[in-house]
Amino acid sequence: MSAKTRLVLLTVILAVAAAVFMYRQFAMTRSRGGSRGPSPAPATPLTTTVLPAPTPTPTRTRSPTPSPTPTPPAFQSPPNWKTYRNDTYKYQIEFPPSGSVTVSGGGLDEHNLPRLQSVRIEFVQQFDASVGSGWDEFGFEITVYDNPSFLSSKQWALQQWDADVIRKQEEVNVSGLAGYGLTVFEIDHTSVYIYLAKRNKVYKLSYWKPDSMFDFSPVVRQNYAASFQKMVGSFKAQ
Repeated sequence: MSAKTRLVLLTVILAVAAAVFMYRQFAMTRSRGGSRGPSPAPATPLTTTVLPAPTPTPTRTRSPTPSPTPTPPAFQSPPNWKTYRNDTYKYQIEFPPSGSVTVSGGGLDEHNLPRLQSVRIEFVQQFDASVGSGWDEFGFEITVYDNPSFLSSKQWALQQWDADVIRKQEEVNVSGLAGYGLTVFEIDHTSVYIYLAKRNKVYKLSYWKPDSMFDFSPVVRQNYAASFQKMVGSFKAQ
C-alpha cells in the first residue's frame, strides 16, 4: 500500500471516528435533558379586585300615629225623655221623665271653688225590699266654672282631687268634645266626674256610680247605670 493511500485511509478513519464521537455526545445530551424548546413566557399573576361592600340604604321607620280618642255614636234619645236647655251657658242634656231639675246659681263647690251655676237632675228611688222600707235621693249634676287660664280638661280634673282617692282616670269624648273622667272614692260610695273644657268654661258632669248603690236591687242599679251613660252621651255644649 502506498503512502498516499494509507494517508487517505487514515483520514477517513479519523473522520468516521469523529462523527461517531459527536453522535454519541448528542445522544447523551438528549437523554439527560431532552430537547429544549423555547422558554415559556412567565405566568401573569392573577389580580383580585376587592370591591367595597355596598352601603345599605337606611330603612325609614314610621313612628306610630297616636290614635285619636274615638268619638261615640250620636246619642239617640229614648222616646219619653225630656230635654233641659241652658241658654245662659249654652248647653243641653236629656234625662228620664222621673228626674226633676233644680237650678242653683253661684256659690262654692265641694272644693271651695267658685262655680257659675249648678243644675241638679234629681231622682227618688225606693230601697230594695231586702234592705227595708224607705227612699233615697240622688242626682246627676252639671256644674259650670269659669276657666280664665284655659286649662285643659285633664289639668282641671287633676287639680281637684288627691291621687289617693282616684280609683280610675281616663280620656273621654262627649258629643265630639274631648274631656277627662275620674272615678273617685268618697267615704261610703263612689262617684264619677267628667270634666269638659271648652273655651273659657269648664263643665263638670257628676253622678253617684250605680255600682255603689248598695241599698238598691241589681236591676235598679243596672237601669241607673244605663240612664246615666245615656245622659252623658246626650250632653252638648255650644
